[in-house]
Formats: sequence, structure tokens, C-alpha cells
Amino acid sequence: MQPRYKHRVPLTATVSFCNGELSGQGRLLDLTTPGCLVESPQKVLKGQYFQLQISLPDLKSHLSVKLAAVRWSEGGRFGLEFIKMDEAEQQTLDAFMTEHLSTAT
Repeated sequence: MQPRYKHRVPLTATVSFCNGELSGQGRLLDLTTPGCLVESPQKVLKGQYFQLQISLPDLKSHLSVKLAAVRWSEGGRFGLEFIKMDEAEQQTLDAFMTEHLSTAT
């Protein structure tokens, strides 16, 4: 198994995901700069693409991801890689990660 290339922040947050054919909600279990782990009753498949709305703790608005790819799916959990975000959204994610990684150490 390869080591993780980014640190993960464990947390519990809500996430909504949708594409032209499927929409659902889930619980975000951890977050990295390039992606997240989601638990959901909605079945998703590796290779699907979604838009995301993530409700992170302490943020007044949702974090939006314009394009995320399902990189793996097993049972009720799946891993998403963030492919496309607005620059302001990326800066918000970076600031959130910096704050939460510094408090985790």
C-alpha cells in the first residue's frame, strides 16, 4: 500500500453530490486538499463525476466543488478526488486544512 501523499483531517460534515443522472447526500468522514472520503446510502460507482456542496464546520457557506471524480467505491463508502474548483473555493479549502492540521498536531 502506498503512503498517503497529503495529510487527512478527520471530521464529520455533510455533503451533497449530483450529476445529470444521480443526486444524493452523505457524511464526509475525512478531507484532504485533493479530495475526501464520503459515507452514503446512495450507491455510486468508480469513474462517476459529481458536483459537490460540502458543509464544513465553522464555515458560513458551503464549499463548492465543480467537478469531483469517484476514485473508488466499496460498500457505503467512496473516495472523491477534487478535479475542478473556483480559485476562491480552493483558497477556502486550503485555509480550512491549514487551520485544522495545525490544531491536530
